[in-house]
Amino acid sequence: MIKVAIIGAGRGGTSLIEILHNDPFVKIIGVAEIDPRAPGIKLAQKLSIPITTQYTRFLHPRKVDIIIDVTGNKSVERALLKQVPPGISVIGGSV
Repeated sequence: MIKVAIIGAGRGGTSLIEILHNDPFVKIIGVAEIDPRAPGIKLAQKLSIPITTQYTRFLHPRKVDIIIDVTGNKSVERALLKQVPPGISVIGGSV
């Protein structure tokens, strides 16, 4: 099973949650979002997916295989790429 973390719970993050939640080979280990009103937050809560405001909680190779960044925020992208340890793949970035 592939363990995935999603950073960003806007439209892109919400769509990813909807798609990946039903995939038997994927486990969404959490969603990081700073806006408590983001649409993906309610969906994650409904599906019992952990939420956080701190994406750094996902930077543990044994807990996550892939981090998907759908924030579209260049500063998040740069910080994430500097902090990600070996063994975790990062997908996404700024739009």
